Amino acid sequence: MQVNIRVRRALGDQLADRARAEGTTQKVLVCRALAAAGFDVHPEDLRATPAPRRRGSS
Repeated sequence: MQVNIRVRRALGDQLADRARAEGTTQKVLVCRALAAAGFDVHPEDLRATPAPRRRGSS
C-alpha cells in the first residue's frame, strides 16, 4: 500500500538528510517512528531495500 503525506519543506529536508546520513530510506525512518509510537510495524518495513537502479550515466 502506498501512503502519501505533505509536510513543510524543512521537515522533508530533515527527513532526507537523516536518511542519507544513516544510510537508510525515508520510509524506514517513518516506520521506526510509527513503531516507537506504538504501531504494529512489520519487520520488512523497518529494513531498507536496495536503491533502484536509475537510468543515465551516473
